[in-house]
Amino acid sequence: MSGQRSSKPEGGKGVLPIDFTRIRQEFSAAHDQYVMAEPFPHASFSDLFDEDYLRRIEAEFPQTTDMGVKFTGEIEGGKFAESDFGNLGPSTQAFVAAANSGPFCSALSELTGIPGLISDPYLAGGGLHQTARGGRLKVHSDFNVHPTLKLTRRLNMLVYLNDDWDDSWGGGLELWNKDMTQAEVVIPPRLGNVVVFTCSDTSFHGLPDPISCPAGRFRRSLAFYYFTADGDTPAARGTLFKERPNEHFITGPRARFRQAGHHARQAIRALIPK
Repeated sequence: MSGQRSSKPEGGKGVLPIDFTRIRQEFSAAHDQYVMAEPFPHASFSDLFDEDYLRRIEAEFPQTTDMGVKFTGEIEGGKFAESDFGNLGPSTQAFVAAANSGPFCSALSELTGIPGLISDPYLAGGGLHQTARGGRLKVHSDFNVHPTLKLTRRLNMLVYLNDDWDDSWGGGLELWNKDMTQAEVVIPPRLGNVVVFTCSDTSFHGLPDPISCPAGRFRRSLAFYYFTADGDTPAARGTLFKERPNEHFITGPRARFRQAGHHARQAIRALIPK
């Protein structure tokens, strides 16, 4: 996992978006650690993908005013997202296509032990994410059924794109235990860091503290979600938000209903062609 080496042509020229042979080897080797990881199954990597290629993706990020979704409020204010494949740059499109391909899904199955993984061609809720100074994302577990395909959500993969990120700015992805007593893992959003984790009702994660990067800098990532069609699709629910100890966000059934509705609207909006 972390610290693995790769063979890369100088300057990243001629590099394919994903080296499937190497990814399969890395994922297969990490399987045991993945399934035993706490607080829920996950694995983090620091050198899966060519960094020069990731810099090309980061350079293609649109202005926040040109992105399809803007989040406001205390739940995840300051976050912007774009899931329309046609609005992605050419390097980004090539990477997304590779990460959504059959060979990559098969490699993810070797990592996680989950057979029959299906990628999301709609990028519902996924795609390009960037968060501005002061932005945050409350600890949560994600919606569990694809809004259009009605498939069961099983995995998240986040690829971070932040060169020269200063850890003092915050922005680490926190993985919390199911009792919400502590974050057991924090993954910095540095360029090349990748995290894959299993989705469940208790896979609590987030970016709960406002980031303090300089004005004009953003915490950027690519988000991919993977699903299964196993005939046992659960009842669909929205995102489940959780309070940390001594944290007081909006609470109560009516607030939770508003939060779930907000995310359902955002997911549907991402599927509507512009």
